[in-house]
This record gives sequence, structure tokens and C-alpha cells, in this order.
Amino acid sequence: KLQQVFATVTTSYKYYWFWAICRLVLGSGGFKSILTDKNAGMLVRERPVGADLYDAGSLTLDIYEILVEMLVLAWSPALKFRVSFGKADSLHELLVKISNTETDEAFITEAREGEIRKKVKAWVKANGKDELEFLLRYVPYRFLSVLYEDTLKGVSDGKKNSIIHELSLSKPVFYRLIGDITGRLTGIEVVGAFARYLQQHPLIIEGWIKFKLLEFLQMRNPNIPSLISKIEFLTTRPSLSAERKLWDAFLAGRKCNDIYCALEVDPERYELDHYIPWSFVQHHQLWNLIPATREMNNAKRDRLPDWDKTFASF
Repeated sequence: KLQQVFATVTTSYKYYWFWAICRLVLGSGGFKSILTDKNAGMLVRERPVGADLYDAGSLTLDIYEILVEMLVLAWSPALKFRVSFGKADSLHELLVKISNTETDEAFITEAREGEIRKKVKAWVKANGKDELEFLLRYVPYRFLSVLYEDTLKGVSDGKKNSIIHELSLSKPVFYRLIGDITGRLTGIEVVGAFARYLQQHPLIIEGWIKFKLLEFLQMRNPNIPSLISKIEFLTTRPSLSAERKLWDAFLAGRKCNDIYCALEVDPERYELDHYIPWSFVQHHQLWNLIPATREMNNAKRDRLPDWDKTFASF
């Protein structure tokens, strides 16, 4: 049934919606059940003892916690690695709005996942709920629509949401849609059997959704290398120690100028720069490494250098 859900997609929303649900059910820090996570900041409810086995252990997730997690997961590929989600997708535009409230330019590329989650939550709390309305209006419902396609045949688009809502309550498969007294969507209740399925097979499920997302993004970014390493946060960057030793040997007794500012490189105080930014190539191959002063390396960050001014020297 999950295969059916992703059979036809035009945006990244379904991928990030499902991945966010997985992360919250498993615990965003790893494979820990959210039933034991007292600081998750989400609404969690367990079915009463004696409930039907299919529903035993069902979990309720706050709708904005899911949307926040979607934005956190999309942050790195969209803003750090500038991966395109396609013309019909608005996640990138939304993330740009959030990032524009940050005055520290380095935050976008260097902040840790927890810091970004805090930033996104603050933005949503301050003014973002209206901005997320387009996601609320379609994604939670359309994710389930393929499961009820026989009932929805011939139904006008404006009436589908209410029907899907009712079917999710009477014939739940993955989750039930939960609303307040005004009818506004407030959360989902993940069916117990599905929650257990996710908890019992975390590596398989998260690996599968990443693969499906990668297929989607690869079609829209055919010229971006190492896309697989750009769809989530990297906790550490591979060491440059071996490459540094080679450059140390080369610079010993030689004069070498920084190609960006023409100043002489100090063999005792230089840094190795990726001429084409590491965030794009994702490797330390020697052809792309050059010695630079610390000041110029820090100033360049993840930008491409001025080709006309620097390539001949490079």
C-alpha cells in the first residue's frame, strides 16, 4: 500500500510527510519509541488496555510537529546543497522565508539539526501557521487518497478532503485524521499496527523512503553529484589529514600564493580550500584542493569562486 501512495507524485511533500511521521514515531534522535520520549514536545496518546489488537498502541501526533519535522528534513538539501524540488514544489520557498529571519549567514550551512528544529519551531509559532496552510489543506489527505480511490471516483476535488477524513476514521489504514470542533485539522492518530510496523523495521522503512525521495530528486537534479549524501544532515565531514600531509610536503621550501587574494600562503598557517565547494562535490580529491589563507577560506565559505579571476591560477 505504501508503494501505491508514491506511485504518482509531482512534489516532494508526500516523501517528507511520511519521513517526518517515521521520525516522530521512532523518535527523532534514533530508533526510540516516542512513548518513552518525555521531551519530544508532541501530543502522544496510547490506546487503552483491551483495545482491538490492530489499534493497540496507536499514537497521536500534533499536526504542526509533523510539518516542522518536514521542514527540518528538507532544510539541508534545499538550503545547504541547493537541490531543486521541482517547479510545482513550494518547500524551498518556505524554507527561504524561514532562513531570511536569520542574520548569521553561517547558520544556514553550519547549524546542527537540533538548532534548525528550534529555529523552525519558533518561526511556525510566531507567524508560520498561515504559511503552512497549503500543506495542511492537501498533504495529510492526499497521502491517503489512493487507499480510497474507489470511493473517491467522480468526487469533485472540493469534497474529497471531508470524505477522506471520514474514511480515515471508519476504515483507517495508516492513520486517522483528527480535527477540533471547528473542523480544523489538529493531528493524526497513527494506527497501532502501523506504528508497530515502523518501530519493528526502522532501518528498512527509513532506507526505503530515502531511496524513493532520492529517485524523485535525481530526476530533477541530473547534474548534481553525490545526491545521496545531500538528502539529510551530515554530522561530520571526512578528515583532510592525508591531503594536508601532501600539501605540507609540497609547501616545504616553496613559495605559493593564495589564488583569491595573491598573498603568500604561510606553510604554518594555511587551510585547504575546495575550489568547487565541498557541499557540491562531496569529496576531497586532490585536483579540487588548493592552499588558501584562513581569512580567504572563511570568507569564501560554500560559494563558487570568480571563474575569470581565479581559474587560470587554479
